[in-house]
Amino acid sequence: MRDRIHISESSITWVYRLLDLITPLVSVCLIVYVLKVEPDDRYLILSCYGGLSFLILSQYTGVYKGFNNTQFLSVFPKVIISWMISWMVLIVALFLLKKSELFSRFVLALWAFNSLIVAIIAKIVIRHLILKIIKKLIAPKKIAIVGVSGFNNKLASLINKKIINIQIEFFHFETEELEQKVNNSSVNNKLKKLLENAKKCKYAEIYICLPLKEEVMIKLLLDQLNDTSAVVKLMPDIFKFNLMYNKITDMGGVPVFSVYDTPLNAAGNKIIKRMFDLFLSMIILILISPVILLIAIGIKISSPGNIFYRQTRIGWHGKKFTMLKFRSLPMDTEKSTLRWGNGKDKTKTKFGKFIRATSLDELPQFINVLKGDMSIVGPRPERDMFVEKFRKDIPGYMQKHMVKAGITGWAQINGWRGDTCLRKRIKYDLYYIKNWSLWLDIKIIFLTVLKGFINKNAY
Repeated sequence: MRDRIHISESSITWVYRLLDLITPLVSVCLIVYVLKVEPDDRYLILSCYGGLSFLILSQYTGVYKGFNNTQFLSVFPKVIISWMISWMVLIVALFLLKKSELFSRFVLALWAFNSLIVAIIAKIVIRHLILKIIKKLIAPKKIAIVGVSGFNNKLASLINKKIINIQIEFFHFETEELEQKVNNSSVNNKLKKLLENAKKCKYAEIYICLPLKEEVMIKLLLDQLNDTSAVVKLMPDIFKFNLMYNKITDMGGVPVFSVYDTPLNAAGNKIIKRMFDLFLSMIILILISPVILLIAIGIKISSPGNIFYRQTRIGWHGKKFTMLKFRSLPMDTEKSTLRWGNGKDKTKTKFGKFIRATSLDELPQFINVLKGDMSIVGPRPERDMFVEKFRKDIPGYMQKHMVKAGITGWAQINGWRGDTCLRKRIKYDLYYIKNWSLWLDIKIIFLTVLKGFINKNAY
């Protein structure tokens, strides 16, 4: 789980956004030209909707964040997922609107494949041209980083990933040097060299990355650098704190550091995740309705009592909600004693052993998703009496409630479920909260289908 700062994106990403917007239209035009079919407004209108949905999904799967990164190829799985979801949404919409018969299935399938190929090739070509132009026509950008060595290296790594064709000069200070800076000649010499070079216009940008307590030195540097043409950026050394999704926002012209935050705090991301949950949970409940009926019959035959088991759990913002499960235990099993992590020791019905081992007892939680109490993906919720204990024993435990609880999660697909280490589980939950994206949700759901239902830790 690496520390990171979200730096404002480059304007180059708008080129890629424009490409994604027009790619489906270009693809349709190519098909019309190659197949020599009569141009049809219906396909043109559909391609415009396709471009818009492709752009929106690419934004929320994090496609555009990766185009200035050194790991450029890592974004292409997200491109594929974004376009395929866009295409499928359009096909479902045509079916629901009873317009699908107006379109050729061959052309629609060819359009899906062709658009994806055009999108990938266009991005590779544009990336290659941009790199070539920058390296040939633009001199390397010279940057100076002033600060403590450990933080300097982290910031340099981030800048190298974000900016192409740069040269970095470091002015490292060790903690001991800063503590003795008044009579430390090495500190004075480094500062003198920095200021001399800055006044000679050697640097395009200077990053001051000193600890917050070094306000005197920071003020001295800012006063001196006022006499230069360099762009000066202040980046306090905040990595020493246990930060979560740290980012900088603007509030009336004043920079604000988010210390504990999540991408799901943004209104747009909340809407996307909620729509995704509603759409997918409705489809899943329709598909599994025969399975739900069979499980309900199995529970009634194997043990007298209710079909559902209701528990009070703690969810989003620490609020209580009633979580549904298929009952796998005899009635009133937990009435006398209740303790956490005793899944192996609980007395289960014969049918209950089967539905717990296969996680089929969790299926009613899709109803919780429809109600808005839960999400399909998120940290697993705990009971209220356990939460009060864990929040005292495990640092950062309550941060898992910054998002809705989930049926499955990053911790679960990595094996941390059932009677496993709670600290490890929270570590993976916090990673999910810090790094949320729609692509990560899709990945977790896919891995849950592959390996998440039957698990040695499911009891």
